[in-house]
Amino acid sequence: MEKLDQEILEATKNIPTEPGKDTVEMESHEKLANLLITRYQQTGNTDDLQKSLRHKMLTFRWLQFPIEISLWYTVIIDEALGFDVPSRYKETNDLEDLRAAITICWQVFFEEPSNAEHEAIRVRLPFVLRTLTLQLYEKSGNLGDIELAALYSRRVLPFIPDDVEDRANPLDEFARTLFKKYQVEEDTDILPLGIQLSRDAVSWTLEGHTEKPARVANLGTWLLRRYEKNRDTNDLLEAIEKTELAISLLDKDNFNQLRFLTNFAIMLSRQLDLTWDENDSDQLEIMASREDISRGLQVNSIAHPLLGIESARDAIRIFKFHGKLKEANSLTQKALQLLPMACHPSITRQDQQHAIQQMSRLAAEACSLSLLVGKTEEALLSTEFSC
Repeated sequence: MEKLDQEILEATKNIPTEPGKDTVEMESHEKLANLLITRYQQTGNTDDLQKSLRHKMLTFRWLQFPIEISLWYTVIIDEALGFDVPSRYKETNDLEDLRAAITICWQVFFEEPSNAEHEAIRVRLPFVLRTLTLQLYEKSGNLGDIELAALYSRRVLPFIPDDVEDRANPLDEFARTLFKKYQVEEDTDILPLGIQLSRDAVSWTLEGHTEKPARVANLGTWLLRRYEKNRDTNDLLEAIEKTELAISLLDKDNFNQLRFLTNFAIMLSRQLDLTWDENDSDQLEIMASREDISRGLQVNSIAHPLLGIESARDAIRIFKFHGKLKEANSLTQKALQLLPMACHPSITRQDQQHAIQQMSRLAAEACSLSLLVGKTEEALLSTEFSC
């Protein structure tokens, strides 16, 4: 340790007193940064981490790669921060070390305005710390870890240009991680943070971005989950609104329509709860379908296409009950695409036989719906599935 202390002392003395941008100066900053990280890794002294990160970010700012080779920024910054920040944690396996290091890295970034002005640092740092935060949360289960990281991620977003690819990704990843957690634990403490993160991810995702429909739909699903707990009809109405918007944003050939439309049907069936009439036989039949849809959504429709088809047929009935023939027809067409997968050789013979029965029924329904919405050519194509 004495040798390392001496090396750090010497490296500190070798830092030029007059700031410049020559290679020798930058190498001296990089050398000192690496020595400080080594000592931090051994002792856990966060002052060393803080000083090291200051020197590292100074060297990052010195880098000026042409835009055509800017991938080097990703390599250099991601690898440097991805190694330095969790270095002590890798030695001790103490979550407090990782938590403190993530916070210090954010603080060092914001203390120097030039960091936020540098094209590469402001873009790459949130992604590196997103990954480390998700690792921390996976181990700790502490909502505060996500909350703090989200706070810093929001602060950096105004500095990131609109044309940066998926700048809202960290917020979206935090929201998705919390949703998976909520699905397992149904901890209502997760709901406020998850919904806010989902809203932020939507608002910071540019119109026309490929992830926009999914993020809007995810917000709708979050709101549905909160409605199921608090029975606030405003949540249900907004969930329906967001899901309709997500469907409208999707390209008509996007297979996510199957999931979005089925979720939409569930929300409409929840709306029926508000006007429940036990003497209405149609409502009784629809309420039974709702439970079938919910069960079908527990599995992946691609991995289990037969269940996806059955859920879709129940959802179609709900759309028809509400007079939403366009949505019913769209869902039917997507469900038809699952039929060949349901008859795949990897599917059991019993399921294949059941799929053939479903194929005939669904094709007939598809033909009928296509005619109702004025798509005669589509109706003719649908009949091919029943042959």
